[in-house]
Amino acid sequence: MYKFLTKNGQLLSFVVGAAISVLFILIASSGIPDGFDQLDKKEQFATGSFDFGLYASIFLTIIAFGLMIAFGVFQMATNPKGAIKGIAGIVAIAVIFLIAYNMGDGTVTEKWASDFDVTENVSRYVSGAMTTTLILGIIAVAALVISEVRNFFK
Repeated sequence: MYKFLTKNGQLLSFVVGAAISVLFILIASSGIPDGFDQLDKKEQFATGSFDFGLYASIFLTIIAFGLMIAFGVFQMATNPKGAIKGIAGIVAIAVIFLIAYNMGDGTVTEKWASDFDVTENVSRYVSGAMTTTLILGIIAVAALVISEVRNFFK
């Protein structure tokens, strides 16, 4: 199975994706009534024209997530030394996020609170996530520059 997937995996995923896309277009276009664009939002929602696409997307996302977890556990079981690096990276990202989350001030404006139901914890979570993303971006750019400079002198 491994040899088959390494040889034909990309082609297989492309064909499956194209088949699902064509199937969705056929189902969605056959279920759209005449004058769909003149219907109000509630009536458009009630037609259920796009339900197959939504359910297929949700199903495929759940399958992909499950396979990601299963292969991750399998890889950790078969190669524990290699897994230590991955686990250390995840722990480092979690530590960066926790520091950024605890540094967030949790300021919420009245507009955010009334329009989007933003609480102090949500504000701190978003602030921590954005700060973590910024820090990881800076680390990635620095690693890129350092590796290029190092390769230049090799």
